[in-house]
Amino acid sequence: MNGTYQSTGSGCLSPYVLYGMIAFLPAIILTLIINGIWFTDWDWPFTWLVVQNVATFFVYGYDKKIAPSNAVRVPEVILLLEVLTGACVGALAARIVFHHKTRKLSFRLAFWAAELFSVALVALYAYRYFS
Repeated sequence: MNGTYQSTGSGCLSPYVLYGMIAFLPAIILTLIINGIWFTDWDWPFTWLVVQNVATFFVYGYDKKIAPSNAVRVPEVILLLEVLTGACVGALAARIVFHHKTRKLSFRLAFWAAELFSVALVALYAYRYFS
């Protein structure tokens, strides 16, 4: 997929909506469950970071697994949004473990920009939380 999406008119969800829901809905639900039901000592942002990093690792792994097939891939914008929402460790670990998205220069540049932004946000959160 070249980054654009053309509707087939069949009423199917676009890959952006479909994979966006697959990527973020479980993380949102698990964060709510962990903090709302289990009453952990974790604060909401920390719970989100843990859950989102694990979810991102699996989304990157899934995308790598379906890469050789003709299945609709996870759009790059979804993979980058995962990083921008705090999943800097999960995305980097998945790229290393699965050797995923390591050749395309435009993705690598966008990925590292998103990583820097995400690391800065996590560092800011950690600084405010621990001081």
